[in-house]
Amino acid sequence: MVGRGSGCSAPRGLRGLGPGSRDPHGLTWPMAGIMMAGGKEGGVRALQCPKCHEPMIVAEYRDVEVDCCAACGGVWLDGGELEALAGLAVPPKERPDPALGPPDLDCPVCVHKLVKDRYGRTEVVVDKCPHGDGVWLDAGELGQILAAYPEAAEHASHDDHGAAALRGFFDAKRPQDPNKEG
Repeated sequence: MVGRGSGCSAPRGLRGLGPGSRDPHGLTWPMAGIMMAGGKEGGVRALQCPKCHEPMIVAEYRDVEVDCCAACGGVWLDGGELEALAGLAVPPKERPDPALGPPDLDCPVCVHKLVKDRYGRTEVVVDKCPHGDGVWLDAGELGQILAAYPEAAEHASHDDHGAAALRGFFDAKRPQDPNKEG
């Protein structure tokens, strides 16, 4: 695992979590290993959420860093991290499906437009970097992907509940904007 700097405070909704603490879902929030955007200490800045532009925090699961947005519930996974997290390899498609619409989000790593595509054999539409920097999952999509690959559970140990914790955390209901339709 690679750290992202040193020292920060947790974003809204996660203020009580300190270095190495666990949230109620069992995720480790290594606050000592992250630098939030705008931090003054040395190190790499936290990635900004491509959807709501809030700084993301890093949660660790099975030595995989998951960049999480506490504001919208989305998740950024660097190239190969989703496959490592799910415990399986999903071959890349030759071309994304243009019927899914034009890109509307920027990669938080290289700032190129993320390309919309269905992930593996699922119907989940994800936004992925055309340069392989990673994949953006909206709230709930990680749980949908992990549920679509039940064989991935065979790769997890019996005492490892991290995937369930991630699904619970990102599938939890979030306060809805009363001004938003839908």
